[in-house]
Amino acid sequence: MVIFVVTFSRRLRSITNFFLANLAVADFCVGVFCVYQTLTNYLMNSWPLGDILCKVYMFVHALSYTASVLILMVVCIERYLAIVYPIKCRSVLTRSRLQLVIGIVWIVAAVYALPRFFYVETMENRLITGDVDVICIANIQKHNKTLLDAVNLVFLYLLPLLLMSCLYSRIAVGLRRSGTTLGGSGLATKSKDDSLHRVHNSSRNVLRARRGVIR
Repeated sequence: MVIFVVTFSRRLRSITNFFLANLAVADFCVGVFCVYQTLTNYLMNSWPLGDILCKVYMFVHALSYTASVLILMVVCIERYLAIVYPIKCRSVLTRSRLQLVIGIVWIVAAVYALPRFFYVETMENRLITGDVDVICIANIQKHNKTLLDAVNLVFLYLLPLLLMSCLYSRIAVGLRRSGTTLGGSGLATKSKDDSLHRVHNSSRNVLRARRGVIR
């Protein structure tokens, strides 16, 4: 529904909604290429879909969470520039450039997930009963699981967490400082005149909005 609305409603084609639509695409890929396959695997206690779909399943799963993390980072950077440097942001972050950035995000995510096609495979496990259990799994002989987990931890968790924590903290501090200045100049005025009263109400509304953004 998010993809549909952002695509067909001109009024909702904002930069933020464009990012949200791409996040929805990543989630939609999981819904189409991962959820039903996992359900089938649980119900049948075996992987019935073959080696190719096994590789696609693992690839799309990695593609989705990698793209989601990178898009969240792009959203954070865009919000930081839009709030802290609003004038410069309009000339720098054009729609065509943002579309290029999102395209690069998907390419990077695909390249990052691509090795799954090489080390993920189906394996047969013969049970005591004589039945053959087929599993879709990463072959530990074709990749270093410890190294892969460490790379995922650093590049898809710690670094994005650090970046977003720093930028959102700077956004909050900047809005709080500007709000304090506005409060000192606008809200401190006890007006008897209607125009001053309107300024007072306007300043109060701006402060309330900024507090909401900070939260």
